[in-house]
Amino acid sequence: MAEYITYVVYMTYDLHGQWDYGSEWSTPGCSTGSSCLRSHVNITETVNALSMITKAGMPSYKIIVGITSYGRSFKMTTKGCTGPMCKFTGPSSGAAPGKCTGTAGYLADAEIKDMISRGGNIQESYDSASSSDILVYDNTEWVAYMKKSTRDARSLVYKDYSMGGTVNWAIDLEDTVPLSPAGVVGIGTTFVQHISPAKATVIPYSETTVKATATFTLQP
Repeated sequence: MAEYITYVVYMTYDLHGQWDYGSEWSTPGCSTGSSCLRSHVNITETVNALSMITKAGMPSYKIIVGITSYGRSFKMTTKGCTGPMCKFTGPSSGAAPGKCTGTAGYLADAEIKDMISRGGNIQESYDSASSSDILVYDNTEWVAYMKKSTRDARSLVYKDYSMGGTVNWAIDLEDTVPLSPAGVVGIGTTFVQHISPAKATVIPYSETTVKATATFTLQP
């Protein structure tokens, strides 16, 4: 296949998630057998995956490596636990959903930044072993993600491996944006559908304060 394609997007994220619960094969190094907290963008597992596809014959310059602007979150079983043996609850996710994404186990970077900016009961750290940023908030809410500095550092690593570049899922998850003159703010998960040279319709991808029928005048 490598001979006939220009490039392949290799989605090196979602390596871990709530689906790991109860699986003894999905959490390497988990001495209790399963359900240990792991970063979904673990650098070691990413490099192992890149090794497999290149050994299979795909030229590295044709591989576009995935990076993320979201985090995978979990509900910790034990308050204050640190280290690779900490576990998460299940089988269904007990993680708090984001106010915009609204999905347990998934938080946009914009939501993570908002929680950090508000302060309070939060603990930030960087896990060098997985090359991931970690946030613990409200005692038992745990999320692994990538700050911009981490994404930039990853991009340099992949450049050193002669990869073709990176692709981000997804840039509209990075920041909140003003959605109305009144200053209403929502996550950047809206699709703008042009209906004329002068007007467009805003179609929210997720729950926001913007109505799907809202139109606005485009500035030249």
